[in-house]
Amino acid sequence: MVEQKHSYTLHYFDLRGRGEPIRLILEYYGVKYEDNRIAMDDWPKHKADAPLGQVPYLVVDEGKLTLSQTLAICRYLAKSVRPNFGGATKSDAARCDMYADAFMDLFSIGAKKDALFEQKYPNQMKTLEDHLNDNGGNNFVGKKTLWCDLVALCVLSLLEETKADILHNYPDLHKFYMNMRIRCNTSLTR
Repeated sequence: MVEQKHSYTLHYFDLRGRGEPIRLILEYYGVKYEDNRIAMDDWPKHKADAPLGQVPYLVVDEGKLTLSQTLAICRYLAKSVRPNFGGATKSDAARCDMYADAFMDLFSIGAKKDALFEQKYPNQMKTLEDHLNDNGGNNFVGKKTLWCDLVALCVLSLLEETKADILHNYPDLHKFYMNMRIRCNTSLTR
């Protein structure tokens, strides 16, 4: 294992949500970090510490850098924790960003649990499954697990909690999801 050069503290509520992709990225590569889980009742006391007044936020090296927004944090970690975790080329990195954004869009509409979600998710799931298959079915970009694959895993898991049969009509996405759970050795129930 490579010696860790930086310290990380993740601040998020005591639930999975938008903090989970960050946790999974850190854990996937064995990065030590402090997981500061904030009780909802305690949030007003912590809000002023958050750069944009919201969670999640990541503090690097005890305050030398503080970042907010799930995907900004994920991108930062992909670039700084492991070389090429965000893609081997600029094109791969851009495609990785695209898929991570697409899955977070699904997460955002899924969190509403309303008619908009029921209208939009079938087309988005089918499109994502087609893109997955265009890349061979194991990863969204290239041959190695990238951070967008971990975001996809987290979002699919969270959506499955909302709608248990959500992957029923998308067998290749379901296979990807189950294989990613095995690769990441996670039950995704924290």
